[in-house]
Amino acid sequence: MWRVWGVTAVQSITKVKELPLAFIGAGLSEMAYTVLQDRKMTFFHRCFRDRMSRLGFDEVWRGLRLTVADAGGTVEADALTSMAEACWSGLPYHPQSIGHHAWALAGSPSRPIDAVVAATAAARAEHDLIEKLVVPMWHDLVVYFS
Repeated sequence: MWRVWGVTAVQSITKVKELPLAFIGAGLSEMAYTVLQDRKMTFFHRCFRDRMSRLGFDEVWRGLRLTVADAGGTVEADALTSMAEACWSGLPYHPQSIGHHAWALAGSPSRPIDAVVAATAAARAEHDLIEKLVVPMWHDLVVYFS
């Protein structure tokens, strides 16, 4: 129900004084068969959609390195490589989750992200990916096609 309320709120904002509004969001392609099939989601039906390509190793590696550095932290070279290699899904959520867990586990920016922290962060991000993306996606698809 919160999704419908959120869309309604966005639609109301777009009508206030005819102000321009930009919305940038990301979702799994499976949304085309679930959320976007809902007739109440008219705002999303009118949005321009662009399919993102999968993130590659170099993009993930660079994104993790720059994000940690920009926040004042450090990440050891072997830890950075293992975190980037762990992002097999190509989804932007994956490196974001690994980075989040690594930062918290290391106690950054006070301490660097090392290989032990990177391995634990990768395992936690894997769990997040399955529980927060894959399981709900399969549930929505099963409900839709039932």
